Amino acid sequence: MELSLQMKGSEEDLAEDARAKHRRAHCSYVTCLFEGQFRSSVWCPECHNTKLNFDPYMCISLPVPQDTKKPLFVTMVFWNRRPRLLKLGLNADATAKLVDVKNCLKQAANVNPHEVVLCDLSESGFRCVFPDATDVIALGSADKMIYAIETPPVTSPSGALDDRMQPPGYESSQSSPDEIVVIFCNIIGNEVRSTRRGCPFSLRISREMSYEQLCRRMLAMSRPVLRKHVDINDVPLSSIRVRVADEYAAGVYLDGGVTMPLYTQNVALVLYSRTRC
Repeated sequence: MELSLQMKGSEEDLAEDARAKHRRAHCSYVTCLFEGQFRSSVWCPECHNTKLNFDPYMCISLPVPQDTKKPLFVTMVFWNRRPRLLKLGLNADATAKLVDVKNCLKQAANVNPHEVVLCDLSESGFRCVFPDATDVIALGSADKMIYAIETPPVTSPSGALDDRMQPPGYESSQSSPDEIVVIFCNIIGNEVRSTRRGCPFSLRISREMSYEQLCRRMLAMSRPVLRKHVDINDVPLSSIRVRVADEYAAGVYLDGGVTMPLYTQNVALVLYSRTRC
């Protein structure tokens, strides 16, 4: 039943009049308790008259707010703190982006969100690095081992850091316009079967570094997971291979015979893809 009324008197009076007319035809104890009215209006731009409609209803459907929170379990890897690993449980908005997760880490772990990289790290090595535009819902799969890796801060103009900020194996150097951040983990095995040893590490280095210098720096940072009797200066480079773990250059190994391997095409492709994320 729909009652259309012209604007004469107050809206409350018109609504009560429409309700009284409806109850004369549908009067019961139930309607007195549960009946309500929908109000709608139509305004004519020609005559400027307004027509009100009052529609009775006995029930109404309302949307139930859904829980849009997504639980995430993240392993935070600090650059220069002890202990280095901290497992966190975050309750992020499912419609948010990865940058919002980094802001949550800022509050939970007191880290700079601009110096944190989120990646999927399995027992066999890196799977992928998540761009900042990644949806939080994409991080919630149960098979993903999400690691938040804190990267070294930008060096001062002199290239030096405070001694209290330097972790074992860190060597300060003059800052370079071609300075990049390298995140790595140690893998034992081959292409068929491999196992990750220890937690990941991060370095801020110059792309002008040679292959031998890169390997020595990585060995120095890996000192906590090496056997105590191992002298990193005596480790032959032939026993080390550096693989680029990225979807744009998956399975590519750095060429030890190149003077500056970090300037090769595959590395440049990965860096270019990261700047566009």
